[in-house]
Amino acid sequence: MSMSDRWVDAEFEIIFREHYPRIVRVVRRVLQRDSEAEEVCADVFLRLYKKGPEVAASGLVGGWLYRTATRASIDVIRANQRRGVEEELEGNEFVPVDVHAESPLAGLLRQEHIAEIRGVLAKLKLDKAQLLL
Repeated sequence: MSMSDRWVDAEFEIIFREHYPRIVRVVRRVLQRDSEAEEVCADVFLRLYKKGPEVAASGLVGGWLYRTATRASIDVIRANQRRGVEEELEGNEFVPVDVHAESPLAGLLRQEHIAEIRGVLAKLKLDKAQLLL
């Protein structure tokens, strides 16, 4: 590994401090559990550290972190579903889950879709937007 492939600690710390709050909010919104969200975020930043500074040099570190965190969150949801674990409390007590309730991932995707539609409607003239509604 050459010197250009290694992080300067101060450089990584700046990126971490700048992006961690937003990434942890995204992961918490998807997983709806603080303990798992912090684990996923730690894993995402570890992946970034291992990847090396070329991600930061590309200028796309924020998008890379967001995409990696979202995918890692989805992986956690899938793993939990495979194990049949939906809600686990500290005492290893299981709480029954409403199977008809919207999953966190579905809710996030629905919110993003609504925001996208609102953005398109905002670009239309008022009379044309009202026709669609």
